[in-house]
Amino acid sequence: MNISYLSCQDRYCGLGQYTENLAIASNSQGASVKAYRKDHSDGHLFKAYPYRSFKKLRPYVAPYYLSKAIASDHADIWQADYVDAAMAAIMAGKRDNLFVTIHDAIPFVHGNNSAAFRYYQWQLERANRHAQAIIVVSNHAKKEVIKHTTINPDRIHVVHNGINHQVYQPVTHSNSSSTNDNESEEFVVRYLGGLGAPHKNAMALLHTAKLLQQARQDVRFEIGGHLPENHRLRIAAKEMQLDNLVFKGFIKDDEMTSFYQGADLFFFPSLLEGFGFPPLEAMACGTPALVSDIPVLRETLGTAACFAHPTPEDFADAILSMKRNTLLRSELALAGIKQAQKYTWDKAAKQMKELYLSAVD
Repeated sequence: MNISYLSCQDRYCGLGQYTENLAIASNSQGASVKAYRKDHSDGHLFKAYPYRSFKKLRPYVAPYYLSKAIASDHADIWQADYVDAAMAAIMAGKRDNLFVTIHDAIPFVHGNNSAAFRYYQWQLERANRHAQAIIVVSNHAKKEVIKHTTINPDRIHVVHNGINHQVYQPVTHSNSSSTNDNESEEFVVRYLGGLGAPHKNAMALLHTAKLLQQARQDVRFEIGGHLPENHRLRIAAKEMQLDNLVFKGFIKDDEMTSFYQGADLFFFPSLLEGFGFPPLEAMACGTPALVSDIPVLRETLGTAACFAHPTPEDFADAILSMKRNTLLRSELALAGIKQAQKYTWDKAAKQMKELYLSAVD
C-alpha cells in the first residue's frame, strides 16, 4: 500500500507531529510512505515543498504550494492531516481514496463570522464532499463534530492519537540527577500546551497562582511556551505581582521530557480539547496530572489523573491536596504511566490501515 501523508504545517506544530508520527509508524509496518510538509526533508519519508508564507495568508496559500508538490505523484491512499491539506489534494485532483483528519470541532465553539472561519467552513464542506472518510482523534471529538456539522456520522471514524514512548518516559537512575533542577522545598507545578487560544484557559494559571500566593503556600508555577514581552499574560502576571510564577519560554523538543519529569505536578486547565497530548505526555514521564474535568480528558486519561472543576478556587484546592498527599501523587504517577501506555502510534497506524482497506474495498 502506497500512502502519501499531506500537511500544510511544519514538523514542530501539533499537526506536523501527527503526520510525522503516523508516517514513521506506517513505514515501520511495511507501507510505502511519503509525507509532505513545509520543512525538514530527509530524503526518504519526508519531502519539504517550496513555500512562501506571505505573512498572515498562510492558511490560504499553503494548500496551493502543497497541491503543486503532489500534482504529478501517485498513491493508493492520500491522508490529509487537516482540511487545508485536503484542499491541496482536491486542487491537485487527488480525490480518489482521500482520507481527512479534522481532529475536533473547536473552530465551531470559538469561531465567529470572520472571513477565516467562513473559509474554514468552506474547506470542511469540500473535504467532506470528496473524502472517503473523516477521522477524528477521540469519541468526544466525534460527538462534537456531529453536533456542529452536517457530516454523516457513519463516515466519521475514531482513531486515538499515540504517545511517543521512546521520548516520553519516566525518570531512570541514569538521568534522575538532571531532571529536577529545583533543590528547594518548593512544590513545582508546570504547564505546557499553548497559551494563546481562549479554550486553553491560560488565565486560570495566573489566578490559581495568585490564590496560593495569598495563602502563603510554597508552590512555584513554571509556564512553558513562547510569549512576547508585551503578551497579555506577562502583563497580567506583573499587574497581579505574582512572585510564585515564572515564564520559562519556548521548550525545545529535546527539553520537553525533562520539563515534564522535573515537575511535582503537571497542571492543564484547558476547557476544550480534541485529544489532550500534554497531560498524557506528562503522565508517560511519571508526573501526576491535574486537569480540568471535561469529557474528552475523562475519555483519554481515565482514572489516572486528578480532575477538578475548571475554576481557580477548585484548582488551588486540588493543588494543595496533591501537595500534602505524597501517597496519592505516587499512585497517580504509576497509574498515569500505565494509562499513557495505551496510546501508541503503532496502534494508531494499524487502525488507520484497517480503515483504508475497509473503505476502499
